[in-house]
Amino acid sequence: MNVDVGGGSSNIAICKEGRVVATAAINVGGRLIATDENSVIVRLEDTGKELASLVDIDLELEQVFSDESKQRVADALAEALIESIQGKNTLKTTQLLMMTAPLEFDEDLDEITFSGGVAEFIYEIEGSNFNDLGLILAQSISVRALAANLPIGEPDQRIRATVIGAGHFSLQVSGSTTFLSTDLDYPIRNLPVVVPHTPRRKSSAESIKKAITDALKRFDLQEGEDKMILSFVDAVRPSYENLMEFSKGVVAALPITVAKKEPIMMCFDTDIGNSVGNIMKRETGIESEILSIDEISLKEGDFVDIGAPIIEDVVVPVVVKTLVFDSE
Repeated sequence: MNVDVGGGSSNIAICKEGRVVATAAINVGGRLIATDENSVIVRLEDTGKELASLVDIDLELEQVFSDESKQRVADALAEALIESIQGKNTLKTTQLLMMTAPLEFDEDLDEITFSGGVAEFIYEIEGSNFNDLGLILAQSISVRALAANLPIGEPDQRIRATVIGAGHFSLQVSGSTTFLSTDLDYPIRNLPVVVPHTPRRKSSAESIKKAITDALKRFDLQEGEDKMILSFVDAVRPSYENLMEFSKGVVAALPITVAKKEPIMMCFDTDIGNSVGNIMKRETGIESEILSIDEISLKEGDFVDIGAPIIEDVVVPVVVKTLVFDSE
Protein backbone atom coordinates (compact mmCIF):
# COMPACT_ATOMS: atom_id res chain seq x y z
CA MET A 1 0.00 0.00 0.00
CA ASN A 2 1.14 3.53 -0.77
CA VAL A 3 -0.44 6.50 0.98
CA ASP A 4 0.25 9.84 -0.70
CA VAL A 5 -0.37 12.59 1.87
CA GLY A 6 -0.36 16.03 0.34
CA GLY A 7 -1.64 19.47 1.22
CA GLY A 8 -5.36 18.83 0.97
CA SER A 9 -5.94 15.11 0.58
CA SER A 10 -4.47 11.64 0.89
CA ASN A 11 -4.67 9.07 -1.88
CA ILE A 12 -4.39 5.37 -1.02
CA ALA A 13 -3.45 2.66 -3.52
CA ILE A 14 -2.84 -1.05 -2.99
CA CYS A 15 -0.76 -2.94 -5.54
CA LYS A 16 -0.55 -6.71 -5.94
CA GLU A 17 1.70 -8.44 -8.44
CA GLY A 18 2.36 -5.18 -10.25
CA ARG A 19 -1.19 -3.93 -10.64
CA VAL A 20 -3.44 -1.60 -8.66
CA VAL A 21 -6.20 -3.61 -6.96
CA ALA A 22 -7.81 -1.08 -4.58
CA THR A 23 -7.89 2.68 -4.10
CA ALA A 24 -9.45 5.27 -1.80
CA ALA A 25 -9.10 8.99 -1.09
CA ILE A 26 -9.65 11.02 2.07
CA ASN A 27 -9.45 14.76 2.85
CA VAL A 28 -6.40 14.53 5.11
CA GLY A 29 -3.61 16.95 4.29
CA GLY A 30 -1.06 19.26 5.81
CA ARG A 31 -2.41 22.56 4.47
CA LEU A 32 -6.09 22.37 5.31
CA ILE A 33 -5.19 25.10 7.81
CA ALA A 34 -2.19 27.44 7.56
CA THR A 35 -1.00 30.38 9.63
CA ASP A 36 1.51 33.19 9.50
CA GLU A 37 4.58 33.38 11.73
CA ASN A 38 2.39 34.59 14.61
CA SER A 39 0.00 31.59 14.38
CA VAL A 40 -2.76 33.75 12.88
CA ILE A 41 -4.87 31.72 10.45
CA VAL A 42 -4.36 32.88 6.85
CA ARG A 43 -5.73 29.80 5.10
CA LEU A 44 -8.76 27.82 6.24
CA GLU A 45 -10.22 25.22 3.90
CA ASP A 46 -13.88 24.33 4.42
CA THR A 47 -12.86 20.77 5.27
CA GLY A 48 -10.43 22.01 7.91
CA LYS A 49 -13.08 24.21 9.49
CA GLU A 50 -15.65 21.40 9.53
CA LEU A 51 -13.15 18.94 10.98
CA ALA A 52 -12.18 21.40 13.73
CA SER A 53 -15.84 21.97 14.56
CA LEU A 54 -16.33 18.22 14.88
CA VAL A 55 -13.70 18.16 17.65
CA ASP A 56 -15.27 21.23 19.33
CA ILE A 57 -12.90 23.87 17.98
CA ASP A 58 -14.30 26.95 16.27
CA LEU A 59 -11.92 28.43 13.73
CA GLU A 60 -12.06 31.56 11.59
CA LEU A 61 -9.63 33.40 9.36
CA GLU A 62 -7.38 35.90 11.17
CA GLN A 63 -7.89 34.01 14.42
CA VAL A 64 -4.94 32.76 16.47
CA PHE A 65 -4.53 28.99 16.10
CA SER A 66 -3.21 27.73 19.42
CA ASP A 67 -0.71 24.89 19.73
CA GLU A 68 -3.26 22.85 21.67
CA SER A 69 -5.89 23.29 18.95
CA LYS A 70 -3.35 22.44 16.23
CA GLN A 71 -2.53 19.19 18.00
CA ARG A 72 -6.18 18.20 18.43
CA VAL A 73 -6.93 18.86 14.77
CA ALA A 74 -3.81 16.99 13.63
CA ASP A 75 -4.66 14.04 15.88
CA ALA A 76 -8.20 13.91 14.48
CA LEU A 77 -6.85 13.93 10.91
CA ALA A 78 -4.31 11.22 11.71
CA GLU A 79 -6.92 9.01 13.40
CA ALA A 80 -9.17 9.27 10.34
CA LEU A 81 -6.30 8.47 7.98
CA ILE A 82 -5.16 5.43 9.96
CA GLU A 83 -8.76 4.18 10.12
CA SER A 84 -9.19 4.64 6.36
CA ILE A 85 -5.92 2.77 5.71
CA GLN A 86 -7.41 -0.16 7.61
CA GLY A 87 -10.59 -0.07 5.52
CA LYS A 88 -12.74 1.19 8.39
CA ASN A 89 -15.23 4.04 8.48
CA THR A 90 -16.56 4.20 12.04
CA LEU A 91 -15.34 7.56 13.33
CA LYS A 92 -17.40 10.66 12.56
CA THR A 93 -14.20 12.34 11.43
CA THR A 94 -13.49 9.56 8.94
CA GLN A 95 -17.05 9.73 7.62
CA LEU A 96 -16.71 13.49 7.17
CA LEU A 97 -13.36 13.29 5.39
CA MET A 98 -13.76 10.29 3.08
CA MET A 99 -13.88 11.38 -0.57
CA THR A 100 -14.58 7.89 -1.92
CA ALA A 101 -16.07 4.68 -0.64
CA PRO A 102 -13.99 3.02 2.12
CA LEU A 103 -11.06 0.90 1.05
CA GLU A 104 -12.04 -2.65 0.10
CA PHE A 105 -9.22 -5.15 0.59
CA ASP A 106 -9.21 -8.21 2.80
CA GLU A 107 -5.67 -9.58 2.38
CA ASP A 108 -2.65 -8.95 4.59
CA LEU A 109 -0.39 -6.11 3.51
CA ASP A 110 3.33 -6.73 3.11
CA GLU A 111 4.26 -3.07 3.48
CA ILE A 112 2.76 0.41 3.78
CA THR A 113 4.75 3.34 2.41
CA PHE A 114 4.07 7.07 2.41
CA SER A 115 4.73 9.69 -0.24
CA GLY A 116 3.85 13.34 -0.76
CA GLY A 117 4.85 16.43 1.18
CA VAL A 118 3.84 15.08 4.59
CA ALA A 119 5.95 11.95 3.98
CA GLU A 120 9.07 14.13 4.16
CA PHE A 121 8.21 14.70 7.81
CA ILE A 122 7.16 11.10 8.47
CA TYR A 123 10.58 9.84 7.36
CA GLU A 124 12.34 12.81 9.04
CA ILE A 125 13.81 14.08 5.77
CA GLU A 126 12.32 17.50 6.47
CA GLY A 127 12.12 19.11 9.88
CA SER A 128 11.15 22.71 9.19
CA ASN A 129 7.83 24.18 10.22
CA PHE A 130 5.99 25.71 7.26
CA ASN A 131 3.25 27.27 9.39
CA ASP A 132 0.76 24.54 8.58
CA LEU A 133 -0.23 21.13 9.97
CA GLY A 134 2.36 19.12 8.03
CA LEU A 135 4.89 18.48 10.79
CA ILE A 136 2.52 17.67 13.65
CA LEU A 137 0.24 15.69 11.33
CA ALA A 138 3.19 13.54 10.28
CA GLN A 139 4.21 12.98 13.89
CA SER A 140 0.66 12.00 14.84
CA ILE A 141 0.40 9.62 11.87
CA SER A 142 3.69 7.94 12.87
CA VAL A 143 2.57 7.46 16.48
CA ARG A 144 -0.76 5.95 15.46
CA ALA A 145 0.71 3.73 12.75
CA LEU A 146 3.15 2.33 15.32
CA ALA A 147 0.36 1.78 17.86
CA ALA A 148 -1.71 -0.05 15.23
CA ASN A 149 1.31 -2.26 14.43
CA LEU A 150 1.13 -1.37 10.74
CA PRO A 151 3.99 -2.67 8.52
CA ILE A 152 5.49 0.71 7.65
CA GLY A 153 8.34 0.82 5.12
CA GLU A 154 10.13 3.60 3.24
CA PRO A 155 9.92 3.99 -0.55
CA ASP A 156 12.85 4.95 -2.79
CA GLN A 157 10.88 7.96 -4.06
CA ARG A 158 8.71 10.03 -1.76
CA ILE A 159 8.01 13.35 -3.44
CA ARG A 160 10.25 13.65 -6.51
CA ALA A 161 8.11 11.86 -9.10
CA THR A 162 7.65 14.02 -12.18
CA VAL A 163 6.18 13.58 -15.65
CA ILE A 164 8.62 13.90 -18.54
CA GLY A 165 7.63 14.38 -22.17
CA ALA A 166 4.15 14.33 -23.62
CA GLY A 167 3.88 10.58 -23.83
CA HIS A 168 4.42 7.58 -26.07
CA PHE A 169 2.19 6.90 -29.07
CA SER A 170 1.85 3.66 -31.01
CA LEU A 171 -0.39 2.65 -33.89
CA GLN A 172 -1.83 -0.86 -33.87
CA VAL A 173 -4.38 -2.67 -36.00
CA SER A 174 -7.08 -4.83 -34.49
CA GLY A 175 -7.64 -8.44 -35.43
CA SER A 176 -10.15 -9.34 -38.12
CA THR A 177 -12.45 -11.19 -35.67
CA THR A 178 -14.10 -8.01 -34.41
CA PHE A 179 -17.71 -6.96 -33.86
CA LEU A 180 -18.46 -3.39 -34.90
CA SER A 181 -22.00 -1.98 -34.78
CA THR A 182 -22.84 -0.09 -37.94
CA ASP A 183 -24.04 3.13 -36.25
CA LEU A 184 -20.86 3.93 -34.32
CA ASP A 185 -19.45 7.38 -35.10
CA TYR A 186 -15.74 7.28 -35.99
CA PRO A 187 -13.15 8.36 -35.12
CA ILE A 188 -13.58 7.69 -31.41
CA ARG A 189 -11.03 9.69 -29.46
CA ASN A 190 -9.40 9.69 -26.03
CA LEU A 191 -11.02 6.62 -24.50
CA PRO A 192 -9.47 5.86 -21.09
CA VAL A 193 -8.52 2.19 -20.77
CA VAL A 194 -10.06 0.30 -17.84
CA VAL A 195 -8.73 -3.21 -17.17
CA PRO A 196 -11.06 -5.40 -15.05
CA HIS A 197 -9.14 -8.09 -13.17
CA THR A 198 -11.23 -11.09 -14.19
CA PRO A 199 -10.65 -14.55 -12.67
CA ARG A 200 -8.24 -16.81 -14.59
CA ARG A 201 -10.74 -19.64 -14.77
CA LYS A 202 -14.34 -20.32 -15.71
CA SER A 203 -16.06 -17.15 -14.59
CA SER A 204 -19.61 -16.50 -13.52
CA ALA A 205 -21.58 -13.48 -14.66
CA GLU A 206 -21.43 -12.19 -11.09
CA SER A 207 -17.62 -12.38 -10.95
CA ILE A 208 -17.32 -10.52 -14.27
CA LYS A 209 -19.73 -7.86 -13.02
CA LYS A 210 -17.71 -7.40 -9.81
CA ALA A 211 -14.41 -7.18 -11.70
CA ILE A 212 -15.78 -4.38 -13.90
CA THR A 213 -17.41 -2.56 -10.98
CA ASP A 214 -14.16 -2.69 -8.98
CA ALA A 215 -12.18 -1.39 -11.96
CA LEU A 216 -14.52 1.57 -12.41
CA LYS A 217 -14.14 2.42 -8.71
CA ARG A 218 -10.34 2.44 -9.07
CA PHE A 219 -10.61 5.07 -11.79
CA ASP A 220 -13.52 6.95 -10.21
CA LEU A 221 -15.46 6.57 -13.46
CA GLN A 222 -19.25 6.57 -13.72
CA GLU A 223 -20.60 4.07 -16.22
CA GLY A 224 -23.20 5.64 -18.44
CA GLU A 225 -21.60 9.06 -17.93
CA ASP A 226 -17.87 8.71 -18.61
CA LYS A 227 -16.60 7.26 -21.86
CA MET A 228 -14.17 4.34 -21.61
CA ILE A 229 -13.05 1.10 -23.19
CA LEU A 230 -12.93 -2.10 -21.14
CA SER A 231 -9.77 -4.09 -21.87
CA PHE A 232 -9.76 -7.79 -20.95
CA VAL A 233 -6.74 -10.06 -20.59
CA ASP A 234 -7.37 -13.79 -21.11
CA ALA A 235 -10.88 -13.11 -19.89
CA VAL A 236 -13.04 -15.91 -21.29
CA ARG A 237 -12.65 -19.29 -22.93
CA PRO A 238 -14.35 -19.56 -26.36
CA SER A 239 -17.31 -21.79 -25.57
CA TYR A 240 -20.92 -20.71 -25.89
CA GLU A 241 -21.62 -21.18 -22.18
CA ASN A 242 -18.57 -19.16 -21.12
CA LEU A 243 -19.20 -16.40 -23.64
CA MET A 244 -22.83 -16.15 -22.53
CA GLU A 245 -21.86 -15.83 -18.86
CA PHE A 246 -19.24 -13.24 -19.74
CA SER A 247 -21.69 -11.19 -21.81
CA LYS A 248 -24.30 -11.24 -19.06
CA GLY A 249 -21.70 -10.06 -16.57
CA VAL A 250 -20.64 -7.12 -18.73
CA VAL A 251 -24.24 -6.05 -19.29
CA ALA A 252 -25.04 -6.38 -15.58
CA ALA A 253 -22.08 -4.14 -14.70
CA LEU A 254 -23.27 -1.36 -17.05
CA PRO A 255 -26.98 -0.82 -16.25
CA ILE A 256 -26.98 2.96 -16.88
CA THR A 257 -25.08 2.54 -20.15
CA VAL A 258 -27.61 -0.06 -21.29
CA ALA A 259 -30.61 1.99 -20.16
CA LYS A 260 -29.34 5.08 -22.00
CA LYS A 261 -28.42 2.96 -25.04
CA GLU A 262 -24.86 4.27 -24.90
CA PRO A 263 -22.17 2.28 -26.74
CA ILE A 264 -20.34 -0.56 -24.99
CA MET A 265 -16.69 -0.67 -26.02
CA MET A 266 -14.42 -3.64 -25.30
CA CYS A 267 -10.96 -4.84 -26.27
CA PHE A 268 -9.56 -8.37 -25.92
CA ASP A 269 -6.01 -9.66 -26.22
CA THR A 270 -7.24 -12.90 -27.86
CA ASP A 271 -9.36 -13.37 -30.99
CA ILE A 272 -12.81 -13.48 -29.40
CA GLY A 273 -14.08 -9.97 -30.15
CA ASN A 274 -16.62 -11.06 -32.74
CA SER A 275 -17.90 -13.95 -30.61
CA VAL A 276 -18.46 -11.74 -27.55
CA GLY A 277 -20.09 -8.97 -29.57
CA ASN A 278 -22.42 -11.31 -31.43
CA ILE A 279 -23.60 -13.14 -28.34
CA MET A 280 -23.99 -9.94 -26.33
CA LYS A 281 -26.03 -8.26 -29.06
CA ARG A 282 -28.14 -11.31 -29.92
CA GLU A 283 -28.72 -12.97 -26.57
CA THR A 284 -28.93 -10.19 -23.96
CA GLY A 285 -31.50 -8.04 -25.74
CA ILE A 286 -29.60 -4.76 -25.28
CA GLU A 287 -30.00 -1.95 -27.79
CA SER A 288 -26.60 -0.35 -27.21
CA GLU A 289 -24.13 -0.18 -30.06
CA ILE A 290 -21.14 -2.49 -29.49
CA LEU A 291 -17.49 -2.15 -30.37
CA SER A 292 -15.66 -5.39 -29.58
CA ILE A 293 -12.12 -5.48 -30.95
CA ASP A 294 -9.39 -8.03 -30.33
CA GLU A 295 -5.71 -8.98 -30.60
CA ILE A 296 -4.63 -5.73 -28.94
CA SER A 297 -3.20 -5.52 -25.42
CA LEU A 298 -3.90 -2.32 -23.51
CA LYS A 299 -2.79 -1.23 -20.04
CA GLU A 300 -4.52 0.77 -17.34
CA GLY A 301 -3.50 4.38 -17.74
CA ASP A 302 -3.49 4.21 -21.54
CA PHE A 303 -5.82 6.23 -23.73
CA VAL A 304 -6.86 5.12 -27.21
CA ASP A 305 -8.19 6.62 -30.43
CA ILE A 306 -10.10 4.28 -32.72
CA GLY A 307 -10.32 5.07 -36.43
CA ALA A 308 -12.93 4.14 -39.02
CA PRO A 309 -12.99 0.46 -40.08
CA ILE A 310 -10.71 -0.65 -42.92
CA ILE A 311 -10.10 -3.92 -44.80
CA GLU A 312 -13.68 -4.97 -45.58
CA ASP A 313 -14.91 -2.99 -42.55
CA VAL A 314 -13.77 -5.59 -40.01
CA VAL A 315 -10.43 -4.12 -38.89
CA VAL A 316 -9.89 -0.82 -37.05
CA PRO A 317 -6.70 1.23 -36.54
CA VAL A 318 -6.02 1.94 -32.87
CA VAL A 319 -3.68 4.67 -31.59
CA VAL A 320 -2.49 3.84 -28.08
CA LYS A 321 -1.33 6.84 -26.02
CA THR A 322 0.74 6.13 -22.91
CA LEU A 323 2.10 8.74 -20.50
CA VAL A 324 5.80 8.32 -19.74
CA PHE A 325 6.87 8.72 -16.11
CA ASP A 326 10.31 8.96 -14.57
CA SER A 327 11.76 10.26 -11.32
CA GLU A 328 14.38 12.82 -10.52
